[in-house]
Formats: sequence, structure tokens, C-alpha cells
Amino acid sequence: MVHCGLTFLLLFCWGQTAHSKTSDNLRTLQKILFSNYSAAIRPQYNQSEPTIVGLKLFVSDLIEVNEVQQFITLSCFFNISWTDEFLQWKPEHYGGIQKMQVESTNIWKPYLDLYSSLDDTDVFGDERYRIFVFHDGRISWHPTKTLRVACLMNVERFPFDVQECNLTFSPLQYTFEEVQLEARDFLSIFSVFKRHGEWEAVNSSVNVFSHTFDGNKLSILRTSLRYKRQHMFFVLNFMVPIIMLSILNLLTFWLPNDSGEKTSFSITVLLALTVFLTTVSSNLPRTSSNTIYITTYITCLLLLSGLTVLATISMLHFHHRNKDMSERNEDRVVDLNAKRITGCQRPKAAWRSKCGNNGLKIDVLMFLIFFLGWCTATFWFFAYVRVPT
Repeated sequence: MVHCGLTFLLLFCWGQTAHSKTSDNLRTLQKILFSNYSAAIRPQYNQSEPTIVGLKLFVSDLIEVNEVQQFITLSCFFNISWTDEFLQWKPEHYGGIQKMQVESTNIWKPYLDLYSSLDDTDVFGDERYRIFVFHDGRISWHPTKTLRVACLMNVERFPFDVQECNLTFSPLQYTFEEVQLEARDFLSIFSVFKRHGEWEAVNSSVNVFSHTFDGNKLSILRTSLRYKRQHMFFVLNFMVPIIMLSILNLLTFWLPNDSGEKTSFSITVLLALTVFLTTVSSNLPRTSSNTIYITTYITCLLLLSGLTVLATISMLHFHHRNKDMSERNEDRVVDLNAKRITGCQRPKAAWRSKCGNNGLKIDVLMFLIFFLGWCTATFWFFAYVRVPT
């Protein structure tokens, strides 16, 4: 029994040693695999068959959105996979080794290019990232990259705008018959997205197709990223005060003509609105490719404020001129028969009763006209600028 137990223990230890992973096993494996391996040859025994390259993208951070120069900067990492038929082995022959890491320069890679890139078009040209090789020939590569891509943006509906940017990948060195791209779970593209102070990730979509360029048919993978601007900061800090100032501007017509504060109040509101809008303009996207609706709205409010000051000055001018004429006529009145005196040539009490009512009617009329103009501009702005995402 003792001899049998020792024999079983020795066989068990020998089996464990035989199947343990050692550096010698890994060295032997790499020497055998790469002895006759060429990184310039597509990893297919049958070269008439295409190599299927799976691409999975994760966007971790939105670094910059430049509306003027029309580009977006993203921090991304990728999961790129394919099958290399030349790198296969049986794990039991090499101490149970099922996967290993190799330098990216030692094996074949698809060399995907990114269209509209403002930096190096070879997105995965960085040699720092090692590649995982599995025993069944599966290759897994996880490079990270900061992408700066041209993106045509429309800021007409600022600050309620939604931007869509495309990332288009293609293996330019290989035709569609040689390398074909395949999308892998692009629904989780924003699963690791960090919260951004100005932009919010909405959704993404992916489209895989072929395109003929200069006589060569290429495999194309295009993913669309949609971002929505977070508008609450701009609404609370800029739009609400602007609307409040414009409403105060309309209240100018509620002040009595004899108060002496009507002109100063309207000019003060105009100056306050102008100074505030100067601050607002510094936060608007500086682009002339398309007109921003909020800029048109602000211009309309300034125009209404300027017309309010002009209308107030004109009303006070005619009001005081008629008042002076009535006072001069009163000094020349000899006839006490009030029935012969018409219009504003009556005594002061009569002048106030009629001309004061006329002034009140004009104020109400002007208030209604300018209020209608303000409502039209405001409703137009919110009707055009706020669209569903």
C-alpha cells in the first residue's frame, strides 16, 4: 500500500510538472511558431478567402468639440480581433499554454485607417500595445487612441443642438476580397463614457458596407456618434435673464408721461440688455457657416428695445409740446364760455381729463404692439430651436 501511494504521488507530481507553464515552454512555442512566419502574408492558408476582422469601439471621453474649425477630439480604445491560421498550437504539447503576448510588429495586422483624421491616418500604428494570441489562432488587440476627426457641425439650434460625427474605418492596404470588416457589439460604445460637463452621449449606430475607390473595392465600417449639448447652464444663466430684461423693457409704457422716469428707465433697460448680451455673445459658437437662431432672437430683442426708446422719446415729445401749447392758450383765454374752446385749449382740468386719457390710450396701444412683437420673436425662437432628439 505504501509503495502504491508513493507511486501515485510521483505520477501526480510528474503530470503536474509536465503540464506546468514554464518559460522554456513559451520560448519553444514562439520559436516553432515564428520560425517560418512572415508578417507580410495574410494569415490564411487559402489566400482566395478573405480575412474577417472584427472591430469593437469604446468611447471613454469627449475631449473637445470645436464648432469653428469643425472637428471633434475623442479618447477611445478598441477591441480588434481576427483569426491567424498560422499561429495555432495544442496547449498540452507546451505545458498547457493557451495564450501568449507578442509584439505587434511580429505578426500580421490589418492596418486600419481612419477617414477624415486630422492626425496620422494609421490609427493603430502605435507599437507599444502587445497582441494576445490564443491557441486556436484567435488574435485579440486592444489599442487606445486619441482621435481628432473632422466633423461637419450645425449649431443653428444652439444651445439645444445635437451633433452627429462619423468615424469611418477601412483597411486601405487590402481590397474587399482580402480583408472584410465586421462590427462587434457597437451598442455598448458608450458603456465606459465619462460624464462631460457640456455634452451628453445620446446614441450610436454602425454600418458596414463596401465602396469602390480608384478601381479598388474596399470594406468600410462607419459608426455614427450622436452628442447632445446640455443646455440648462445656458438657459438659467443667459436666456432667463435676457427674457426678464426684455419684459421689463415693455413695462416702460406703463409709466406715466409726467413721472419724469420714462425715458431714463427705457434707456437703462436698453443699456443693461446690451451689456448682458455682450457677455452672452462671448459664449456663442464663433462660426459664420450658418446663422444661429439665438443670435437672430437676440438681435430682435435689441431692435425692440431700441424701438421702445425711440417710441418713448417721441411720445414724451408730443405730450409736452401739446401741454405747453395748452398752457400758452390758457393765458390768452378771455372768453369764459368753455363751450367755444375745443381740443386741448381748455382749462387745465379739462386738458388733463382729455389729453391725459389720450396719452393713456397711446401707451396701452404701444404696449400691445411691442408685446405682440416680443411674443412673436420668442415663440418663433422656441418653436424652431427646440427639436426632439
